[in-house]
Amino acid sequence: AAGNANGAVILNNSLTGTHFTVSGLNLGTGDFTISVKIKMPTLTSKTDSSNYLFGIGNLKDAADGAFNLAFKKNGSYSQVRLRVNGGTQWANYAPHGEWVEYTVVREGNKLTVYVSPGCNNKGVQSLTVKEFTLTSDSSIDFTNCNLGFSSNIGCQDAGDYPIYYDDIMVFDYALYPLN
Repeated sequence: AAGNANGAVILNNSLTGTHFTVSGLNLGTGDFTISVKIKMPTLTSKTDSSNYLFGIGNLKDAADGAFNLAFKKNGSYSQVRLRVNGGTQWANYAPHGEWVEYTVVREGNKLTVYVSPGCNNKGVQSLTVKEFTLTSDSSIDFTNCNLGFSSNIGCQDAGDYPIYYDDIMVFDYALYPLN
């Protein structure tokens, strides 16, 4: 793709764009795993979780049937937020300036977010994990959805750039990280 750096897709709000999507996924309401490596070179200046990383659905607030991950500045780290079916779960912190692997696993009515390496207010850890209980086994509907990736504010306005995406993997079953 135009704008890739060392094999990664770079979004920089210019010719290479502000977002990209993976279409043709039809995982229905079953289990899934989405794993992607993301590098945010600098700390965002936004303190309102308006920079989106990835998710499904057309609603920025992730109402029924959708989810997204977003981030905001909190101290010297990026705080990662999972928004699903109108609820919010803070998925701890991620460092900037290095590659971070984000994995979202849906198994039954449980959605789990893994951030590796993650952070807390004392610095970098090897892995952080947050779980979100869905209202039912069918409360995320991944039928004919696009999986979108961006750094857009509110899904439409330019966010913080550049941002790098690499090693995007989607599975139609629950696959848990080894570390």
